[in-house]
Amino acid sequence: MNFFIKGKNPRKIIISLFIIVIILLIANLALEVIWNQKVPENPDKKPIKLNGIEEIFKESLANLGIENNWITLQKKRKKSPAVSYRAAVPPDLPITVVLNEIFVSFKNYDVAIKSEEQKINGRTLLKISVKDNLKLSCEFFYDKSISRNAGRIGIFVKGITKLTNQGAETLLSSPETFELLLNPSKESVILLKTLKEYKKGYGILFSDDISDLEFKLSSKYSLGRLKSSIRNILGKFPNASVFIIDDNSNLFSSDVYSLLKGEFKKRNLKLIPEDLLLKLTDEGSNSALKDFRVKIQKTKRGEKAEVVVTTEEFRLLQPEIIRFRKVGYKFILPSELIKE
Repeated sequence: MNFFIKGKNPRKIIISLFIIVIILLIANLALEVIWNQKVPENPDKKPIKLNGIEEIFKESLANLGIENNWITLQKKRKKSPAVSYRAAVPPDLPITVVLNEIFVSFKNYDVAIKSEEQKINGRTLLKISVKDNLKLSCEFFYDKSISRNAGRIGIFVKGITKLTNQGAETLLSSPETFELLLNPSKESVILLKTLKEYKKGYGILFSDDISDLEFKLSSKYSLGRLKSSIRNILGKFPNASVFIIDDNSNLFSSDVYSLLKGEFKKRNLKLIPEDLLLKLTDEGSNSALKDFRVKIQKTKRGEKAEVVVTTEEFRLLQPEIIRFRKVGYKFILPSELIKE
């Protein structure tokens, strides 16, 4: 509102300004009272001592694949009850992710956590206090010379055509990186449009499960018919990223395999034996999970592994994939690993 209008009574203008000043003073006093109120303590938060803080702090870093020799205990200052660390962080791990992991780890404890970036995209100082008393501090910084001891993993998922429409949609909606492994069939051809919509890649699996006459490969067929089936497969699945053959199948042990291999060689295409890929035990879901952990943990820095799982195994593995990714494992397209 504009009080400075020509023709207005000066006395009224002064009174109006005085009223505004009084209102602002009252508002400022009220805000000061509000901001100076002490935040009530959360009775659900658990108390914790220094050794407990250090333990959880180091566990948080280990959850992300940060190794103990990257964490250095600094010389303690005189009369200071706090401990101080410096921690090197590999370039592929954002410091913000490290901070978030620490915040989450302490969410049930009565501590105050503050962080401040001392250098843009560089050093960050973390402070953990209890009742305004500093207990632990750590300076995080990036170190290009270190990398986490984790390998690269590619996952093929087979059996999507056996799922319901809703089940297939749930699988394809997964944010995880994977490729489908399809048997040449009419159902698989119909599925290709959906895969394109979801931006999912696929490979072709040659096995004894090929039943559609258009794609079937049988030792009883003539040479001309076998070549026609091969052309049909390559023509109907033009964007296949890789071709794999079940080396435990009758197809692999028949004369058809030699023809198939020769036709692929003419086209500069590779046919990969399925036994080169890792498979999980079929002794139950718990055994499959354990087997996955063991196989992935054996894949260390600089190594790679391509894994074939069923749709149900892939569903069960979601939490494990998240855990492995946190410690530094890279989940990328399996066809890219195979072509290296």
